[in-house]
Amino acid sequence: MLLPVALGGIGILAQLGLCGGSNMLPFQGFCFEQSSPYNVKSEPQERMMRAIREHKGKDGLIVAPCGIGKSSVILEAAMEAGTMVLILCYEAQGVHQIVKDLREHTILQPANICMYTGDSRGRPKSKFCYLVSTYGMLAGSDTKRSDQSKSMRKFVKETVWDLVCCDEGHHIGASTYKPMIEGLRAKRKLCFTATPYRSECLAAVEDDDEHIKKAFSWFGEVLVHISWREVDAAGLIAKIGRSRVDVAFTEQFSVAYDMSSGPQKQYLAALNPQKLNALVAVCALHKAFNHGGIVFVTHLVVATVVQRCLTSCLGDGWAVLSGGSAHGEDATHTARENAKIVKRFNDGELRGLVCTNVAAGAMDIPDCSFAVDLDTDGGRANMAQRFGRVARTSRINAVPGESPQSLLERRLEKQKEAWYYDFVTRCAEDDGVAQRRRKFFASEGYTEEIPIPVDELLGRAQSEGVQLPYASLATQMTLLKEVLQYNSLKGVCAEANATVSKAVLEHSKVLQQLADRLSKQGNKDMKSRIRKRMNAVEQLKRNAAAEAKVARRHTINNAPLSKAALAIFRALNLSMDVLDEAGLVDVAFETSDEEGNSDCD
Repeated sequence: MLLPVALGGIGILAQLGLCGGSNMLPFQGFCFEQSSPYNVKSEPQERMMRAIREHKGKDGLIVAPCGIGKSSVILEAAMEAGTMVLILCYEAQGVHQIVKDLREHTILQPANICMYTGDSRGRPKSKFCYLVSTYGMLAGSDTKRSDQSKSMRKFVKETVWDLVCCDEGHHIGASTYKPMIEGLRAKRKLCFTATPYRSECLAAVEDDDEHIKKAFSWFGEVLVHISWREVDAAGLIAKIGRSRVDVAFTEQFSVAYDMSSGPQKQYLAALNPQKLNALVAVCALHKAFNHGGIVFVTHLVVATVVQRCLTSCLGDGWAVLSGGSAHGEDATHTARENAKIVKRFNDGELRGLVCTNVAAGAMDIPDCSFAVDLDTDGGRANMAQRFGRVARTSRINAVPGESPQSLLERRLEKQKEAWYYDFVTRCAEDDGVAQRRRKFFASEGYTEEIPIPVDELLGRAQSEGVQLPYASLATQMTLLKEVLQYNSLKGVCAEANATVSKAVLEHSKVLQQLADRLSKQGNKDMKSRIRKRMNAVEQLKRNAAAEAKVARRHTINNAPLSKAALAIFRALNLSMDVLDEAGLVDVAFETSDEEGNSDCD
């Protein structure tokens, strides 16, 4: 007789290969742990599961807003499907979250949950495996892949999966991912997304239904579509108010913008001093109410500057959540590090996050009160992910005998209020993407937008004693130098990093030689001598690395400005007092890295 599912009976049988197959016991499914809150489902979650069950065996899309619990639906659908399940995420951070939920909330045994990311490469079981990975780890060519990577990709391609779940499924149409997903051998594939849109299809059709059909018909039809306004009106996500802050360029940044091209224009629009002053003012307002928030940016240099000015003006408690580091920065940003940062925010140790698009999609943040769109693209999928970070509200379930109307009233009474700010510099770069963001909001029923005059915002902040980061011309010019210098830092950093590597290379070689000698040495006294020598070389290696890093920082901090950047500063005709206060006197007279003698090649 089978053991009860809640006691792991099916899991044990499945691990022994005794369920599934024509001559075996029929698969009965797994479940959540009895103590898991995932056992209590909201109406949208019930609706999603009902659609999955009613269309049994059919590939298709599950479209629902961020923040209403699609992740638990993915887990439940997977556990009902069988013993071989593939769950694909867009980012490693999402993989870590799914694996964490599988381990903590389900009766699945840890040995049958396999995580495969760049920093955690598990080994799958051939008969019982819940494999969680990213699209990028499994898609694309095998060229330059390790033997381990090739072996995993071969396993994924040859396995007949009971179910493939594509989380953040708006990415599946990408040219690098689509062939891999189409080639999977699966009894069923489900795509979960808040935004079934692809930018390459937006220009071709205006109607949303036609767009979805054009972008995703190759995968399947929409099995259920739950709108944002629908769950907002039901009190199942936060009541979100939208505001817009329009900011003009300062005179000097306007000149720099007109004289710049390419990415530098985007950096200047994002790091407009007046925009950053307004950002600090808004965050200070929410700090007074003990609200946690997120500032969304696109560029790493913007994230670095924003985190620095929020910390200097409002105190510690702001951290960067990204997929990499800006040129010249020493911090590392891995999925594990990001997960730790999110936990600190959720535990109340941080006031806020400065978040890039790379890290925005998979954050599980239940108590975020406000978000600022400071420097982001206009893609609808990214927009929905950002909007969804403030959408979560406390779950309120019906009590026995409660009427639907009474439940609705309780939910609306307890519904979280949240704020979404759109910061826009009045220029082509910012105006264009802001228009696309408004189109997304309109399509989801959020047409009301409250304008906030920037002068009133800054005036209030100053009257309340808030320190603004770029209130003086001198501080603005220091910022301008940092922005103009950023593009040239890539090459400088590459050379400086090579210097650090070279400094430790010789010591590493010596250590390897000593390790080889140690492995072949049988004499106890000689082994002791070799170990002492290895410890001494290790210390030399650490000292060399530390000295090289100091030299690296000096090189980066003293990187010269390009000819174009110098031309901008000279066009500003700044007074010597401003240059002196900003520490930029040398800038007015130095030659650029492109103006030296040319006869030294």
